[in-house]
Amino acid sequence: MRSLVFHEASATASHSYEPQMIPGLLQTERYAHAMIGAEGGHTPEEVNFHVGARIQRQRALHRGDAQFVFFIHEHALHLMIGDAAVMHEQLLSLVFATASQRVVVRVIPASAGERSVFGGAFRVFSFAESRPLAYLDGYITGLFIEDLAQVQRYWKLFPRLDAVALDPGQSRDVLAKLASRYDHPGDRHGRHHLAQEQL
Repeated sequence: MRSLVFHEASATASHSYEPQMIPGLLQTERYAHAMIGAEGGHTPEEVNFHVGARIQRQRALHRGDAQFVFFIHEHALHLMIGDAAVMHEQLLSLVFATASQRVVVRVIPASAGERSVFGGAFRVFSFAESRPLAYLDGYITGLFIEDLAQVQRYWKLFPRLDAVALDPGQSRDVLAKLASRYDHPGDRHGRHHLAQEQL
């Protein structure tokens, strides 16, 4: 985690792909709490500690000299984490994040089919004075890849991601519409509609 925080704080650019959940740097506190709490094996104090650490990492997004590009699969937007209120807040937070010139959010539509599948979550960090670095995010831990040939293999996936992802404006519209749908937790029809979409 210390290494991840260091690279997030020192990279000039970070490009990431997340197929299953909202990326940690974009998670709201309640979304992160629901995610970490669901892992099990943590005391309430440990959950609060990990949530706090995740929120602190988000300071990296406010550095004026770095850019963060997030490719998020549509599946991650439909996966119910917590409840509808948590998801509504999270989706709105993503919409607001797109207003920053340093943050780009691109939604990969499920309609892209097999062209939208690139394995597990990964990131590529770029630096001003050192070689790029890849990071694979796993359930138990993460893995840094320093070998340049392997890093380049991940870097070459981003043109393919770019080809299937919605553009930033279209992505913002999708996020806003989903946020609106999650904003009716007492509406049985709305809950049924979301459940059907998730299927």
